[in-house]
Amino acid sequence: MKQDEIPLYRAEHREFIDDDGELQIATM
Repeated sequence: MKQDEIPLYRAEHREFIDDDGELQIATM
């Protein structure tokens, strides 16, 4: 995969770190 391509899961989900420092995935 090229570095400038956006993975499909990133188009459908957004990753973020909550206040507890745990990685969360929110469905868009």
